[in-house]
Amino acid sequence: MTFEQMLTEAQPRLYAYLLKRIRKPDVVKDLLQEVNIVIWMKKNNFIAGSNFNSWTYTIAHYQLLKYLQKNKKSPLVFDNELIQSFNDESYADKDFIMARKEALDKCMKHLSDESRLIINVRYSKTKSVNEIAAEQNKSPNAISKVLHRSRLFLLKCISQNIAEGKSI
Repeated sequence: MTFEQMLTEAQPRLYAYLLKRIRKPDVVKDLLQEVNIVIWMKKNNFIAGSNFNSWTYTIAHYQLLKYLQKNKKSPLVFDNELIQSFNDESYADKDFIMARKEALDKCMKHLSDESRLIINVRYSKTKSVNEIAAEQNKSPNAISKVLHRSRLFLLKCISQNIAEGKSI
Protein backbone atom coordinates (compact mmCIF):
# COMPACT_ATOMS: atom_id res chain seq x y z
CA MET A 1 0.00 0.00 0.00
CA THR A 2 1.37 3.42 -0.92
CA PHE A 3 1.83 6.28 1.52
CA GLU A 4 -0.99 8.17 -0.18
CA GLN A 5 -3.37 5.20 0.18
CA MET A 6 -2.54 4.79 3.87
CA LEU A 7 -3.06 8.51 4.45
CA THR A 8 -6.39 8.43 2.61
CA GLU A 9 -7.55 5.46 4.69
CA ALA A 10 -6.49 7.23 7.88
CA GLN A 11 -8.63 10.33 7.23
CA PRO A 12 -11.86 9.12 8.93
CA ARG A 13 -9.91 7.90 11.97
CA LEU A 14 -7.95 11.14 12.26
CA TYR A 15 -11.14 13.18 11.89
CA ALA A 16 -12.85 11.13 14.62
CA TYR A 17 -9.78 11.42 16.84
CA LEU A 18 -9.78 15.21 16.58
CA LEU A 19 -13.57 15.55 16.78
CA LYS A 20 -13.63 13.53 20.00
CA ARG A 21 -11.31 16.09 21.54
CA ILE A 22 -12.55 19.39 20.10
CA ARG A 23 -16.22 18.68 19.28
CA LYS A 24 -16.41 21.51 16.75
CA PRO A 25 -16.64 20.04 13.22
CA ASP A 26 -15.66 23.27 11.44
CA VAL A 27 -12.54 23.62 13.59
CA VAL A 28 -11.71 19.92 13.19
CA LYS A 29 -11.83 20.18 9.38
CA ASP A 30 -9.30 23.01 9.44
CA LEU A 31 -7.11 21.26 11.99
CA LEU A 32 -7.21 18.03 9.98
CA GLN A 33 -5.89 19.95 6.98
CA GLU A 34 -3.00 21.21 9.10
CA VAL A 35 -2.35 17.67 10.35
CA ASN A 36 -2.30 16.40 6.76
CA ILE A 37 0.19 19.09 5.76
CA VAL A 38 2.52 18.10 8.60
CA ILE A 39 2.13 14.39 7.81
CA TRP A 40 2.95 15.08 4.17
CA MET A 41 5.97 17.20 5.08
CA LYS A 42 7.24 14.45 7.41
CA LYS A 43 6.44 11.52 5.12
CA ASN A 44 10.15 10.74 4.68
CA ASN A 45 10.38 10.21 8.46
CA PHE A 46 7.86 7.37 8.37
CA ILE A 47 9.53 3.98 8.65
CA ALA A 48 7.96 1.45 6.31
CA GLY A 49 6.58 -1.51 8.22
CA SER A 50 5.93 0.49 11.38
CA ASN A 51 2.46 1.41 12.64
CA PHE A 52 1.18 4.12 10.31
CA ASN A 53 -1.89 4.87 12.43
CA SER A 54 0.17 5.35 15.58
CA TRP A 55 2.54 7.64 13.68
CA THR A 56 -0.29 9.77 12.28
CA TYR A 57 -2.08 9.90 15.66
CA THR A 58 1.12 11.17 17.24
CA ILE A 59 1.34 13.97 14.68
CA ALA A 60 -2.36 14.76 15.12
CA HIS A 61 -1.90 14.82 18.90
CA TYR A 62 0.92 17.37 18.71
CA GLN A 63 -0.97 19.51 16.19
CA LEU A 64 -3.97 19.41 18.52
CA LEU A 65 -1.85 20.55 21.45
CA LYS A 66 -0.39 23.31 19.28
CA TYR A 67 -3.90 24.40 18.29
CA LEU A 68 -5.09 24.40 21.91
CA GLN A 69 -2.05 26.40 23.01
CA LYS A 70 -2.57 28.94 20.23
CA ASN A 71 -6.27 29.32 21.09
CA LYS A 72 -5.82 29.54 24.84
CA LYS A 73 -7.70 32.84 24.95
CA SER A 74 -10.92 31.23 23.82
CA PRO A 75 -13.07 29.90 26.64
CA LEU A 76 -12.02 26.28 26.61
CA VAL A 77 -12.69 23.97 29.49
CA PHE A 78 -10.95 20.62 29.71
CA ASP A 79 -13.13 17.95 31.23
CA ASN A 80 -11.70 14.87 32.94
CA GLU A 81 -12.62 12.66 29.98
CA LEU A 82 -10.53 14.76 27.62
CA ILE A 83 -7.52 14.84 29.92
CA GLN A 84 -7.78 11.06 30.47
CA SER A 85 -8.00 10.41 26.72
CA PHE A 86 -4.74 12.32 26.20
CA ASN A 87 -3.11 10.27 28.94
CA ASP A 88 -4.38 6.93 27.61
CA GLU A 89 -3.05 7.56 24.13
CA SER A 90 0.20 8.92 25.47
CA TYR A 91 0.81 5.61 27.26
CA ALA A 92 0.03 3.66 24.07
CA ASP A 93 2.59 5.75 22.18
CA LYS A 94 5.15 5.22 24.95
CA ASP A 95 4.63 1.44 24.75
CA PHE A 96 5.18 1.52 21.00
CA ILE A 97 8.29 3.67 21.37
CA MET A 98 9.66 1.44 24.12
CA ALA A 99 9.08 -1.67 21.99
CA ARG A 100 11.04 -0.08 19.14
CA LYS A 101 13.83 0.96 21.54
CA GLU A 102 14.11 -2.58 22.90
CA ALA A 103 14.19 -3.97 19.36
CA LEU A 104 16.87 -1.42 18.40
CA ASP A 105 19.01 -2.46 21.38
CA LYS A 106 18.73 -6.13 20.39
CA CYS A 107 19.43 -5.44 16.73
CA MET A 108 22.46 -3.23 17.48
CA LYS A 109 24.12 -6.30 19.04
CA HIS A 110 23.99 -8.02 15.65
CA LEU A 111 26.03 -5.30 13.93
CA SER A 112 29.78 -5.61 13.56
CA ASP A 113 31.87 -3.71 16.09
CA GLU A 114 32.90 -1.25 13.38
CA SER A 115 29.31 -0.60 12.26
CA ARG A 116 28.08 -0.24 15.84
CA LEU A 117 30.88 2.24 16.60
CA ILE A 118 30.11 4.32 13.51
CA ILE A 119 26.36 4.33 14.25
CA ASN A 120 27.00 5.36 17.85
CA VAL A 121 29.40 8.14 16.91
CA ARG A 122 27.10 9.42 14.16
CA TYR A 123 23.89 9.48 16.21
CA SER A 124 24.93 9.61 19.87
CA LYS A 125 27.74 12.09 19.46
CA THR A 126 26.15 13.65 16.38
CA LYS A 127 29.37 13.84 14.43
CA SER A 128 29.26 14.42 10.71
CA VAL A 129 30.24 11.77 8.18
CA ASN A 130 33.34 13.81 7.33
CA GLU A 131 34.40 13.99 10.98
CA ILE A 132 33.94 10.24 11.42
CA ALA A 133 35.85 9.57 8.20
CA ALA A 134 38.79 11.68 9.41
CA GLU A 135 38.85 9.87 12.77
CA GLN A 136 38.65 6.43 11.15
CA ASN A 137 41.12 7.23 8.33
CA LYS A 138 38.48 6.29 5.76
CA SER A 139 36.74 8.14 2.99
CA PRO A 140 33.41 9.82 3.68
CA ASN A 141 31.92 7.57 0.99
CA ALA A 142 33.04 4.45 2.88
CA ILE A 143 31.50 5.76 6.10
CA SER A 144 28.28 6.63 4.27
CA LYS A 145 28.09 3.08 2.90
CA VAL A 146 28.55 1.58 6.38
CA LEU A 147 25.83 3.87 7.74
CA HIS A 148 23.48 3.07 4.87
CA ARG A 149 23.92 -0.71 5.20
CA SER A 150 23.60 -0.51 8.98
CA ARG A 151 20.39 1.52 8.80
CA LEU A 152 18.88 -0.91 6.29
CA PHE A 153 19.79 -3.84 8.52
CA LEU A 154 18.41 -2.11 11.62
CA LEU A 155 15.17 -1.17 9.86
CA LYS A 156 14.60 -4.76 8.75
CA CYS A 157 15.63 -6.23 12.10
CA ILE A 158 13.47 -3.84 14.15
CA SER A 159 10.46 -4.37 11.88
CA GLN A 160 10.83 -8.16 12.18
CA ASN A 161 11.18 -7.96 15.97
CA ILE A 162 8.09 -5.79 16.30
CA ALA A 163 6.08 -7.95 13.88
CA GLU A 164 7.04 -11.11 15.76
CA GLY A 165 6.28 -9.47 19.09
CA LYS A 166 9.76 -10.12 20.41
CA SER A 167 10.07 -6.66 21.95
CA ILE A 168 6.54 -6.16 23.17
